Amino acid sequence: MKRLKSYLDKSWSGLLSSLLAVLGFSGCGGSADSPEDIPLMYGTPTASFSIKGKVQNSAGHALPGVRVVIPKVEFYQVATESFIPDYPIITEERRDTLYTDEEGRFGRRFYDFPTDTVRYELQFYDVNPLAGVPACEPDTLKVTFTRDELQRDKNDNEWNRGNVVKEITVTLKEKADE
Repeated sequence: MKRLKSYLDKSWSGLLSSLLAVLGFSGCGGSADSPEDIPLMYGTPTASFSIKGKVQNSAGHALPGVRVVIPKVEFYQVATESFIPDYPIITEERRDTLYTDEEGRFGRRFYDFPTDTVRYELQFYDVNPLAGVPACEPDTLKVTFTRDELQRDKNDNEWNRGNVVKEITVTLKEKADE
């Protein structure tokens, strides 16, 4: 009985090996030129969102040492016939803090999920006013990115949905005399 089982196992294994050799491995070839040939993948697409800026007072002088806080990012979806959003689909708390350099410049790159609209909130605090320059009031600004602004490089992989850079200039108002 053991001999028969061993014989059948070897025969079955040989038959399957021969069948694979004759038919080939058609699932191993192909190209990504057509949607039918794109392999299924597991993961999350991301995009690079960069914010670069300069902080100055109303006289146009650069403000070094200004605290730039990014407390949250909001992700929005475009309205469709069956879904009309009146608030973000996701609001994510960040609590990221930067400081401006000697020329009042700052910059930050984020890698996030590329929804139809991504909005970063930035808060500015003049925590180290310059000698002889009046301190400035805090201010809040929202920087918005849309899917149409994303630019893809020819070398980007399937998960990279593109990159976008926004340059902003923030003018803080001087505090009123108390």
